[in-house]
Amino acid sequence: MAVINVSVEILIGFASTFTRPVNETKNIIANITGISAIQFINLGLILVFVSIDFKLDILGITNPPGILQGKFMDFTSGWYNKVGSQIVMTMIIEIVAPHGLPLVLIIYYGIVRCYDRGCTRDKRKTKQLIQYNYEQIYIGPEFTLDNRLAQIVALVWVTFLFSTGLPIIIVVTLANLIAMFWIDKYLLLRFYQTPKNWDDTTIKYTISLLKWTFVFHFAMGMLMLSNSDILADKVVMVK
Repeated sequence: MAVINVSVEILIGFASTFTRPVNETKNIIANITGISAIQFINLGLILVFVSIDFKLDILGITNPPGILQGKFMDFTSGWYNKVGSQIVMTMIIEIVAPHGLPLVLIIYYGIVRCYDRGCTRDKRKTKQLIQYNYEQIYIGPEFTLDNRLAQIVALVWVTFLFSTGLPIIIVVTLANLIAMFWIDKYLLLRFYQTPKNWDDTTIKYTISLLKWTFVFHFAMGMLMLSNSDILADKVVMVK
């Protein structure tokens, strides 16, 4: 799933180059919407859809193959042991997975710069004759703001979607956000090129998407807490 998320970011970013947005901010907002929605489905909803057994029959329309035809009728202890543990493990992997592509870029640029300097430590030495080619090697890649904001939105959505029954996922996401902050801070100072001066439009839009967190949390929370096998609906007197 982590590989799928990274692939989605690359594909949507590549596809956005063929669009004709009004401005670059509109392009980033469109990317945030698409990436966060797909990652949310990939991280959280797919495992629910394939694990829950819910027979659908409306006007002859039945479940698509493999969808809502799982082994669990409800969010039982078996669901938490099998599916819930997979969700938590996926979120743990997400602590490392988003930084795989920057690591590859660091290695790539390191090799290119080493070759350009003749593998010497003299940073003034270069084989480039044109200023543009020199800058392309040493200025670093651009920080993809839309990918990072979409990852944050998807992580928060998934966290609060399952936090009622899987509270440990909050701790995992907190560790993810802390790691994301420090790694991005280091890379912005030491590796990426100087970011563009964006206004607050993208941040305000990201915050507006985060408001859906409460809807997901309450809806899934009611489904999880309604299972009488987990929380009994009758008072049992113990003598």
